[in-house]
Amino acid sequence: MSRQKNEGTQPEALQRFLATVGEIQLLLDAMREAADNRFGTEPEKVGWADLGDAQRVLAGLKEIRAMWGVK
Repeated sequence: MSRQKNEGTQPEALQRFLATVGEIQLLLDAMREAADNRFGTEPEKVGWADLGDAQRVLAGLKEIRAMWGVK
């Protein structure tokens, strides 16, 4: 990922970056809670569409993890 540095706007970029990270943390917390509750699915009603949705979410999270170099 290419990141360009512009000294003139760095303080604003930092402020927005930190705000965005805060939003990401809130979203991750909400996702953890939803995952802990199996995303509101009832085990006896889980079907192939539920599996497909979960696999799509997993693939997206893996892509994000790779983008940031998280192991």
